[in-house]
Amino acid sequence: MNGMAFLRCLSLAVALAAGAGLRADNTRKEEKMKPLDHQKTPLPENPPIRFKKVFAIEQQHEGQGFGLLEFSPDGTTLAASRWGGHRNHDVTLWDVQKRSLRHILPHTENTADMIGAIAFVPPGDRLVTACLNLNKVFLWDVRSGNLLDTLDTSGKPDYSINSITGLAAFPDGKRVIICARTGLTVWDLEAKTHHTLPLDEHVPLAPGEKRAIPRFCSRVAFTADGSRFATSVRDTRFAPRILLWDANTSRVTGMIPTGIGNFHFAYAPDGSSIAADQYAPQGGQGSLVNVWDPATQKKILSGSIFGSLFDFVYTRDGKYLLVAGKHMPQGTPTDDPVIGVWDVASGKVVNCVKPVGIGPIHLAVSPDNKLLAVPRRNIDVYAIEYARQSQGSPKAPPRPKP
Repeated sequence: MNGMAFLRCLSLAVALAAGAGLRADNTRKEEKMKPLDHQKTPLPENPPIRFKKVFAIEQQHEGQGFGLLEFSPDGTTLAASRWGGHRNHDVTLWDVQKRSLRHILPHTENTADMIGAIAFVPPGDRLVTACLNLNKVFLWDVRSGNLLDTLDTSGKPDYSINSITGLAAFPDGKRVIICARTGLTVWDLEAKTHHTLPLDEHVPLAPGEKRAIPRFCSRVAFTADGSRFATSVRDTRFAPRILLWDANTSRVTGMIPTGIGNFHFAYAPDGSSIAADQYAPQGGQGSLVNVWDPATQKKILSGSIFGSLFDFVYTRDGKYLLVAGKHMPQGTPTDDPVIGVWDVASGKVVNCVKPVGIGPIHLAVSPDNKLLAVPRRNIDVYAIEYARQSQGSPKAPPRPKP
């Protein structure tokens, strides 16, 4: 990073830091959140983590951009959804080393059906995709680009899967979890059957809450070793929460209340923490990001860091949390999106990246922890450089007792 670029990034970081520092919350009980955290620590002169743009995947058609991103388990393929123009519902597969297009996976001609979720199936030779407004999940062969199978529940109104927003595959590569407005479903790829995971019996009730069947499951994420996964669940009749699951038994082992307005969450690949957003408390500004220890389900960090939050992701070692959003000075969204980087152990902002382009931001980190992909008009790929040697996807720590 040259001097001028560093100063620009530093000024952005200081603006971010007015709402940027994630506040450590280990040793005291939760208290009312302040409107903004007042940590204004500038970027360190020698950041522990740096980003260098190494190449870009360019969009060929005007008025289009890339959306969701996912690296294959071996890091050789990058899957990316496209939006805009007549290619509104493509998923593209890219060769990361050759930086070339492998396949285009067409979905639907209906311009209202955006791609809602994508996920690789271990060991990475297959990909599952879904459209937001279709009751269908598609299974693709990554090498050939051919459609292998489709889970279609549109003809079963009593058991339909609507508005799919989350997909993830079990580590055995035999089953896929589907998150939708109508609940949590497991698709058995070998038996070609599917069933729901009961959510009502797994949602502990707060004082005054009535027993209700939660419906809206928006996201799902596994730990790196595949032993555990987490799902976000919310309904109009109870507060949003994250359920922690044992992947071997498909039983809930814990619950984290996330607060009103939770739309995003991320599970550290090493299983050390979970981050989720929520609306800022009354009198606050923007989106609040909270971080919990899954073993104890205790909040360890909290801070209002962006006026508008797009996405966040952990580095594969779980040490850094990358948050994409837009700062809102005096309530006006005038700044371009920025990716802030927080040290999870200290809660301090340690670096920032300012992508170029238009549209919302989604983030993906490669399995070897060396690349960051950021889609907008094009896909910008950054090399991640660490002051200390960083490992790729690690083994998760022992599972907490139920």
